[in-house]
Amino acid sequence: MLSRKGLSLVVAICMRHVFASCGHGTTLQPRSQNGPVDVNTFGYFGPKGPTSWVALDPVKNARCGNGTRQSPINVVPGSLSVIPGAQISIKIPDMPKGADFENRGTTVEVVAEGGTMSIGGVRYTLKQFHFHLPSEHLDNGMSMAMEVHMVWQGDAGKVAVVGFYVDIEDGSSAPNSQPITKRLSLEEKRLLDTRTAGKQENYASQRGLVEASNVLGTVLASVEKIAKPGTRVKTQPLMMSKLVGALSSGSFQT
Repeated sequence: MLSRKGLSLVVAICMRHVFASCGHGTTLQPRSQNGPVDVNTFGYFGPKGPTSWVALDPVKNARCGNGTRQSPINVVPGSLSVIPGAQISIKIPDMPKGADFENRGTTVEVVAEGGTMSIGGVRYTLKQFHFHLPSEHLDNGMSMAMEVHMVWQGDAGKVAVVGFYVDIEDGSSAPNSQPITKRLSLEEKRLLDTRTAGKQENYASQRGLVEASNVLGTVLASVEKIAKPGTRVKTQPLMMSKLVGALSSGSFQT
């Protein structure tokens, strides 16, 4: 059984370019309406790894061939601007009927439309949030157990990604056991199969323990039901209020 020790926040706000997988459900990669689950085909090593991303789709993945911040990114604290949580208005309603939960091959994704976020005079709407296990990126050289990305669509094609790390402990282990984390070099991280790909221009991290939300546990309880890529199930009710409170009470970097 997994229990959340806490959330280690990372926020990424990208106004023009986001991860290839993160753009699903936005104008960058529209979702198939009432159709089968869209399954990704890229990977993190071998013939589908980072050096081959541009070849997988030369048009959509053009920046993967010449970008300066190809995923994974080593997020170094203090390198970018801090934005107080009070300056970012995030509102996500509870989902008493649950939400669609999909296995896209590279990530598992919750279709969670209905939320709004305002920053810098731009209003965004929530399109989905998805999970990377282990984290896609590094927090000052450390690979975290999990990373969650919340994807938002704004006006004029703008897309924002709000991401945070999650430390996970095995509840059956000894009381003094450590979170599942490991310090890796950026090159070592590139060799891991972290189930996602892409890039973004702005990324930074802010660590801090906050009250864990039951949202993550509720969603992940359904993972075994979508073990096969391309499958979809409905989650149990999702109470988003604690997660929103945790994000709003922190400080973000961009």
